[in-house]
Amino acid sequence: MRRSGLPLALLLLVLAAPVAHGQAACTVTAALDRSTAQLQPGQAAQFNLTVTDTSAFPARADVNLSAPSGGWQAQITPATSQVQASGNAVFAIAVVAPRTTTLPVLNLAIATRLTCQDPVLGNAIGGPATASNTLGLSLATSGTGQPGGGNPASLAASAESLGLLIILLAAAVIVAIALLLQKRGGVRLTATEPHRDMPPGGGASFPVLVHNRTDRAARVELHASDPPEGWRVLLPPSALELGPGEERTVQVVVRSPANAQPPTGAQVDVEARTQGEPARVARVTLRAFVVDPAAAAAQERPDVVVRDESRR
Repeated sequence: MRRSGLPLALLLLVLAAPVAHGQAACTVTAALDRSTAQLQPGQAAQFNLTVTDTSAFPARADVNLSAPSGGWQAQITPATSQVQASGNAVFAIAVVAPRTTTLPVLNLAIATRLTCQDPVLGNAIGGPATASNTLGLSLATSGTGQPGGGNPASLAASAESLGLLIILLAAAVIVAIALLLQKRGGVRLTATEPHRDMPPGGGASFPVLVHNRTDRAARVELHASDPPEGWRVLLPPSALELGPGEERTVQVVVRSPANAQPPTGAQVDVEARTQGEPARVARVTLRAFVVDPAAAAAQERPDVVVRDESRR
């Protein structure tokens, strides 16, 4: 029994040696990839914290964040991680900036705790090692209480955007004025009698005035929309040569089918288009109604909507 006692004591000393060594050797470092950042209101960003076990023992790393306030949000993933001896673990810190400037500046405290573990027994050895970091966050807005009234780069970008907006507004005004001046010229169609009555199988003539309102001669082509089935539209001539400021009246004839029953009708759109650059278009709407000749005087026609427009 005396011979076996000495080896047993030596074995206990060997097992206790790592414990005594670990009490003095558990060390840690923690580093952020960025220690400061300026975010836009409502912007989300991610930061990485690298925790390195600088001891000779595996360890468990725990990272905690101070509670954010003023509308700021912060979360770390994962909160705990195993770290090999002389190895490292990366923790992701997700931050969301507030949409208001209640708290434009936030210093987020980050506490790291490393607990070394016995590689054989797995129990904690020695005292934990700690490290601390601070993540400085701010909103990229003026009026944060710092000298200068905000970030110079942000102010320059805002001034550039304002200048571009002014240029675009000026261009829009110029285009609107040009379009307004163009509408004063071009061709114009006027229907002196935009609606006419006719018996079944009969026809009616619509006088349409074509006016060249430009200061140069123009060739004006006339087109009529397709009428309903059974109806016919006659539009002679199909083109006019008009001098500067000249007016001319054309007769547009609309005929109804013989089997048309009152109070049916037809709508015909007449279009005038000038040739050359810039081309201009004018339109007028004509309405024809089928009525009973014997009751024409007593029949009330529907309301007629006349559309006379000019556009480029």
